[in-house]
Amino acid sequence: MHISGKIFLFLAIVGGAASAAFTAQMITVRNSWTMKNDGLRQSNVANAKSIVTKEADLAKLRAELQVVLMNWGTPITGFNVTKADAASVSLPIGMRNGIVGGQNRDGGENPLLQAFRPSADGKGYVWVGPLHVQSVTDTNAELVPSWTVRAGEAAPWNAQNQRWRVWQRVPGGPITRFTDLQQALIDADERSTAKTGYLTVQQGLLDDANKQHQKRLEELQGPNNAPAPTGGLVGLEFTHGLLAAIAAEEEARNLLQAEIDRLRRQAKTAYATLKETTDDNSELIKELPPATKNASTP
Repeated sequence: MHISGKIFLFLAIVGGAASAAFTAQMITVRNSWTMKNDGLRQSNVANAKSIVTKEADLAKLRAELQVVLMNWGTPITGFNVTKADAASVSLPIGMRNGIVGGQNRDGGENPLLQAFRPSADGKGYVWVGPLHVQSVTDTNAELVPSWTVRAGEAAPWNAQNQRWRVWQRVPGGPITRFTDLQQALIDADERSTAKTGYLTVQQGLLDDANKQHQKRLEELQGPNNAPAPTGGLVGLEFTHGLLAAIAAEEEARNLLQAEIDRLRRQAKTAYATLKETTDDNSELIKELPPATKNASTP
């Protein structure tokens, strides 16, 4: 065989071997891609079902959100309070934000806005309560609480860098609960006021009773700064009290009783002496001789 033929034969053999190797590798790669394609196709079918389910869930949640938003109205968020205290709350929002005042409504009634402030930990919001729109301009609104603000309740309203939010409405449950709590607080205040009035009256009665008690003690024992007895026209009962007067009277009575007893004993002794003398005289009379009759006596 010619040398060139041998060369071509060698190249053909080498090319055939290389072609067989590449063909085997290509078949392996094709099989791998076929398996991946089948897997992706099955995954796409499963994902398509999941997407349909999730889209249905999303539509349901959106519908529920719309229902919730219908109860809450349109929110206004992301503003700092200008001033807030128990009397009024000033907000840097107004008619351009959709707030309508009483002057812009039929009947002139002031609408309510539900105010929320950040919680102390900054992770949520705290309901401040329903506020009446007192006045409103394009860029500002003045609101007043629709309830009686209690002592200390408005203290955290003016905290720095508080970004409030307001809603047009709040669902009925919290409003009812808020109203019930406010009424309970009002009832408690009324009971406290009545109790305070009752205690004031009782304290007045106690003070009067103490004064009467002190007066009676002074009547019985005399005043604390009583002067020494002078024996004047003013009785001891007026200067040293009834007890001192009674004690003095008892002492005088005892002295008088002692004097009476002494006089009684003296009278008894005198009577006994008189009787003894009388008896002696009677005996002496008996010892006298009888009287003689005179001649001239008839």
